[in-house]
Amino acid sequence: MDVERLAASPSAAALYTGTVRMFSASGFREVGRTYPSRPIMRREFRAGSR
Repeated sequence: MDVERLAASPSAAALYTGTVRMFSASGFREVGRTYPSRPIMRREFRAGSR
């Protein structure tokens, strides 16, 4: 959820999957959006790394 693009405060149910800030801090990057406030986040893994 991209809470910065919402007009109102998000509900707890909307935040269930996490926020852009949380995923970005964990090394994910945005690769697209299904809706202006719904980003698709992806993290690349290399073979043999954890």
